[in-house]
Amino acid sequence: MKLFKNLSITFLILFSWLIHSQEDEYFVGKLVDSSNNLPVVYATIQLKGQSIGIISNLDGSFKIPKHYVDIGNEVLISCIGYEALEVKLSNVASSQPSVIKMNIEAIELDSVTLYAEKRKKLTPRKIVKEAIKAIPENYALNFFSLLGYYREYQLERGKYVNLSEASVEVFDKGFSEIDRLTTKVRIYDRRETNDFEIDTLARLPYDYETRKKTITNAFLSDYGGNEFVILRIHDPIRNYNIDSFDFVNELQSDFLKNHSFSALGNLSLGADLLSVITFKRNHPDYVVKGKLFISKYDFSIHKIEYAIYNKEVTRKKQENDGLWENSRLIFETITEYQKVGGKMYLNYSSFQNSFKLKSPSAFRIEEISLLPGKKCIAIKFNSKPDAKSATKRNLYSIKFKNKKVRVNSIEIDDKTVLLYPELNEVDMKAAVNSLKSDVWNNNDETKIIDVKVDNITSENGDVLGEDFIKTYYQFREFFVHKVNEKASYPTEGPFMDMEKPFFGEQQIAPTKRELEIWMNTPLKTLNTSE
Repeated sequence: MKLFKNLSITFLILFSWLIHSQEDEYFVGKLVDSSNNLPVVYATIQLKGQSIGIISNLDGSFKIPKHYVDIGNEVLISCIGYEALEVKLSNVASSQPSVIKMNIEAIELDSVTLYAEKRKKLTPRKIVKEAIKAIPENYALNFFSLLGYYREYQLERGKYVNLSEASVEVFDKGFSEIDRLTTKVRIYDRRETNDFEIDTLARLPYDYETRKKTITNAFLSDYGGNEFVILRIHDPIRNYNIDSFDFVNELQSDFLKNHSFSALGNLSLGADLLSVITFKRNHPDYVVKGKLFISKYDFSIHKIEYAIYNKEVTRKKQENDGLWENSRLIFETITEYQKVGGKMYLNYSSFQNSFKLKSPSAFRIEEISLLPGKKCIAIKFNSKPDAKSATKRNLYSIKFKNKKVRVNSIEIDDKTVLLYPELNEVDMKAAVNSLKSDVWNNNDETKIIDVKVDNITSENGDVLGEDFIKTYYQFREFFVHKVNEKASYPTEGPFMDMEKPFFGEQQIAPTKRELEIWMNTPLKTLNTSE
């Protein structure tokens, strides 16, 4: 993504096509923080003894087909920053969704000492430097594939809109190759669900000419409208050796010099111990901050959180209108990796950005006409005007032959305001005769009367002629169901066209084997507390 003033951003579907569409065929769970009942987001829920798993949604919810519950499957639930759980779903309350509480794992605030490098004490900057240096050793350099669940959607005042989801397989030649140039993607199934609201205006591409849809203080290349490609580009670990986005830029050469680092403490993750390191960047226009979770044993980066906020809006101290109305956010990317067979592979990635959508004024004039019989000017609006606002004479300006005319009185008739100007019958007829047609036209050069209306409000509080601007948050998320370390590089398609929208004219690939992955569709309403 490009930010103005030097900022650049650059599972389980059962493929018998018996996709479970009825909620009663799923166990629906919801993970919450035991201390405050807030959702635990992006937690990994894995069926015990199987290489099958899903990731919790923004509201902490997740779905598992009930046949896994009926046969007594247990799930392993883990999330960085929380104590791991082992749960037998059949023992959990039968209410939908079933709430499962997770306890926060306290961060140990001891000195940050890594067991690598002969247990020498390292500064946070040195830890990050070693972690970047170790990427070729810790991450797969050879071919592998990732089978997973992808979705994109928008949030508007805590409500899901334009939610689309798919099952995909990513064929990656490894970290020795440039992802954008060599990776191939197969789409096995996709759907644009009508269970959620469709907002056609919010789906339009970004428009920086008319400013109808924009990112504040930022520019995001559309890459042919393919949001999956945009998501992959904003994985700073996979793209460590190319310029990805500001202010990460090229991770291996720019990240250290662009940020300052502090040690927060240690967290355990299974048998591993992670150093939690915060970072920030001083910038006159932006607030830049994030976290890194790095193994104390081999410097592998398990997770990176990176966010940029608009400092100007921060100074204004605007109040949030609900969880998702934080107008400061420009973009945020969260990427987590997991260890499989001794190497680190993607577990999930999420990239979101805020944008402003400008809609036509909700309150506007539909028609202005002269009524000589009543000796008045009729102004018809598209909705009822507010009586108190519409009867203020100083909000109207009438000129006859370029001379200001007094408004003697005002009447309201439903959606129409009647202005009674200080004009005699002769002048009113002359004004009517000067019009080329019965329809009022402000560009009519022959008319000798002019009417202007300013700042009238409707009964709903909309200001006349004022563009209606809403804030949305665009999400793209990919959750890996299974890592195939020994996959063979495919030679035959069809593959996703990187230059076309993911949910546009893309070919769907047939499945040659049974793949278990289901659509982990979120709950219809984003409830962020129990």
